[in-house]
Amino acid sequence: MSYGRTGKRRHELLADLMKPSIPQNTEAVKELLAQPIQFEDGWEPPEIIMTLAKSQMHNGVLSSSRIRPALKNLHPPIPETNSWGRPVPRVRRVNIRKKWYGNMLETLLPPIPDAELRILDGLIQGTVAWAPRRQRPVEPVTSHGNGHDEDNDPLLEFLTKGPQKGHTFREFSNGRPHEITDRFMRRLWRRISSLVPRMQYSVAVNKWFFIWDTPKAMPQLAFEVDTEADLDHVFGSQADSKAKAGNKTQPEMPVETLEPKQERKV
Repeated sequence: MSYGRTGKRRHELLADLMKPSIPQNTEAVKELLAQPIQFEDGWEPPEIIMTLAKSQMHNGVLSSSRIRPALKNLHPPIPETNSWGRPVPRVRRVNIRKKWYGNMLETLLPPIPDAELRILDGLIQGTVAWAPRRQRPVEPVTSHGNGHDEDNDPLLEFLTKGPQKGHTFREFSNGRPHEITDRFMRRLWRRISSLVPRMQYSVAVNKWFFIWDTPKAMPQLAFEVDTEADLDHVFGSQADSKAKAGNKTQPEMPVETLEPKQERKV
């Protein structure tokens, strides 16, 4: 809920993402007025919403996370004819588009502001300091006010009821609570990071696109090679590979000695 993956914050981030751009000139205003009314024939969702929906639909990690409902289709399922074989009425086409668009918005995971994204990456990498908030233990209120209650005397309860069983999973509705450590929190932050898309602008195609993080850290190995000798040292030279390939000759087939047939005496 803090990072807008669910709850009210997600709707606020979606509203900021769908905010229409202000027309810059008269031609842009005319084009805006010429567009069809929302959910009518010829209407299309905002381009940024469709780009996010396509990117999220092709991400297999999001479907397994079960944070949001799965996105099923990118187009409203409007049939060509109704049950009587007639064209679908306009009102029904509008209602189908409206329901389809609402269901699609329920599945989307919008990006977060850059400042919060930098803090999230810093928490994962350990560059941003974090410490759990310690709460002061609440002192038990006794009936006599002197710190001793005869009704809740642990010694009397032990003598009358005997030793009791310790904490078990049955005492907690969602299982035993976790111990809050840095390793545990970094795993949670990385899981949240895999649900947050990164917006990047492509100058070549003049469009926005989204990049998703992985829920687990992947090993990244790289090294620099200055000369061809270093490359041969790492992968082996071509001459050595050819020599090894030339030395591989097919094994000779064993020659069987044929013994002359002996005549059988009757």
